[in-house]
Amino acid sequence: FDEDGDDRLSRSDLRSNTARHGGALCLLNQSTVWVDQCTLMSSNLATNAGGAIYASDSVVEIRGAQLADNSALYDGGGIALEGTANATLFGVHLVNNSAGRDGGLPPPPCLLLPF
Repeated sequence: FDEDGDDRLSRSDLRSNTARHGGALCLLNQSTVWVDQCTLMSSNLATNAGGAIYASDSVVEIRGAQLADNSALYDGGGIALEGTANATLFGVHLVNNSAGRDGGLPPPPCLLLPF
């Protein structure tokens, strides 16, 4: 959980976590996070939105990661964005994420780019 902060997460493995928003990461109120080379964000569950990552009015940049087998009961099995949140993904593999309404990746302003 991060509120009003700038953080970097590198070479981490976030798996089998449960939260209401963002099973692995929850960002609120102008937070910024850079995720680099996180080999797995897997088997996380959000009982509301953002199986792996939930961002509200925040910025997410992910490079070289895999988001797999995450789930949310409502929105964004892999990533959920709300308000003015935006996400940029470089070389990210989204595999088998599920949600009640939206699957692995939200619509723009999420930008998915190859390495």
